[in-house]
Amino acid sequence: HRVLKPGGSLVMAVWDSLSVEHMSDEIMAAVMKGNPLPPRAVDYLSLARPHAVEKLIEGSNMSVIKIDHEEFPFQLSGGLDHQTDDFAFNVATIPIHQNLLDLEKSGENPNAFRDAHDAFKKIVDEGILVHKDSKGHLFTGPNRFKLAIARRQFEDADGVLEK
Repeated sequence: HRVLKPGGSLVMAVWDSLSVEHMSDEIMAAVMKGNPLPPRAVDYLSLARPHAVEKLIEGSNMSVIKIDHEEFPFQLSGGLDHQTDDFAFNVATIPIHQNLLDLEKSGENPNAFRDAHDAFKKIVDEGILVHKDSKGHLFTGPNRFKLAIARRQFEDADGVLEK
């Protein structure tokens, strides 16, 4: 609110659903071998709750102009010539990467990354959370995001101008 001039616009995008999180949950469950899953270091879906973005915007004396929902797949392999073989695994484990590091460092599971690689390979082979196109490129999705457009209200010396 403070960085926008009166009448200024805000455009923001937040995740509604992220297929990588579903994959990372499956991978982490395999790594933990029946033990409770540790909390993620980052919650990419923290604003996915219904109306969370709208409440945040309106709580900042701004008006919601438009909310739109879109989805698209993530291409995990075959998109760029310089991608390594581990690119798809690295993307799939972004939400749990710190957890895997912590498990290995603490000695709780010194093979956390190897176990995660094995679990990822199984997910790819099952073809449910990841699918291959005719060229063998890996995709995951759908990934849904919310796009919000808001505007700061015009103000006078006494505060917000009433219409």
